[in-house]
Amino acid sequence: ATLTSGTDLATAGVFLFILLVVNGRLLYTRGQTIGKAVIGTRIVGADGTPAGFSRILFLRYMLATVLIVLLPLMIPLEFLLIFGKERQCLHDRIAGTWVVSVG
Repeated sequence: ATLTSGTDLATAGVFLFILLVVNGRLLYTRGQTIGKAVIGTRIVGADGTPAGFSRILFLRYMLATVLIVLLPLMIPLEFLLIFGKERQCLHDRIAGTWVVSVG
């Protein structure tokens, strides 16, 4: 199924906006996305304190996304690093963040 009508596009846009707002608020207040909240994890800094919204947004998500878009060969490295001793993906290493269990 493809989006063909203006109504479909508007609905998709509203859904995407709500998703970004909800995820943004959760990242800002709790260091979590909806998915991380569901599975009981959150993003913290290297010292275990809250990572901070700007670190999460700009270093963990935006910079890593730009690097992957510019260097697609990094995609396997991005995710394969999770199996290393530190258990951090590339975006966590760049941002100095960890994903930890809540509870």
